[in-house]
Amino acid sequence: MATLDGIQQGDFGFVMPQADPPVQTRGGVHHTGIAEDLMDQGLPAGVQLDGYLAEPYFDGGSQSAPDTLQPVVGNFSPAAGGQLAIGDPISFDVTDLGSTALVLVYVEYADIGISELAYDGQALVAPYTQSTITPITNGSRFSIKRTGGWRNNPNLRVSVADASGNITVT
Repeated sequence: MATLDGIQQGDFGFVMPQADPPVQTRGGVHHTGIAEDLMDQGLPAGVQLDGYLAEPYFDGGSQSAPDTLQPVVGNFSPAAGGQLAIGDPISFDVTDLGSTALVLVYVEYADIGISELAYDGQALVAPYTQSTITPITNGSRFSIKRTGGWRNNPNLRVSVADASGNITVT
């Protein structure tokens, strides 16, 4: 059993402060009172035992580490500053190692002060209904095309939030 700063790590996947005096149980966790019976039943994380809070620990396989990585928006075509004909699509990828919870796509025309919503998180919006969304590894490939052609100098703004609350805005 490993000890870190007076905390005993047992076989149940919980971390508990060491009891005074310690009592050895079948699972190798030191505690007092009725906690042994509860631990034998597989106590869920976050339940208070005799004044001690049981907390899960990462054991390298039974629990996943929290997702702290932001979603990625990239692989733009044409690249920034590239040529775009009036009927060509603008394509890009949205990827995340977890899962994306929300994607919003806006087409902005800064020179004329207009911003149009192209994708509202659930569906493509007119005049961008000729656009496509294709599944790729860990995400989606968006191909945005405006019915009637692009206005002058379009710029895409993509906002993505994943299921863990990580956010990316281009």
